[in-house]
Amino acid sequence: MNRRQLIAAAPATLIAGSAVSGTVTPIEATYREIVRLRAIQNADGLSDDQVDAWGDKVMELADGIIDMPSQGPMDFIYKIMGYTLDGEHELDQSHLGKRLWVEARALVA
Repeated sequence: MNRRQLIAAAPATLIAGSAVSGTVTPIEATYREIVRLRAIQNADGLSDDQVDAWGDKVMELADGIIDMPSQGPMDFIYKIMGYTLDGEHELDQSHLGKRLWVEARALVA
């Protein structure tokens, strides 16, 4: 079986979600918004107040992504990437971090 046959046989949720199915889940949309806002936050020429304001928006989305129900494994990956800001921050042991671990265990149980 070649690579194209494997991709064709794989469930759409296990591949890049929207790239295959044509739909974007709320979690993926939120993750993409986090990435977009972080690019603005990290742009040159912003004042400290502007950086802080953009950072507040990013953190609000990152915390809020935890409450969204995953619609498949890719959503869970987007959720982790959004919450940890693409791995720049640890998956901490706060109540939100613990909720992610509960979801991870449920997905693999």
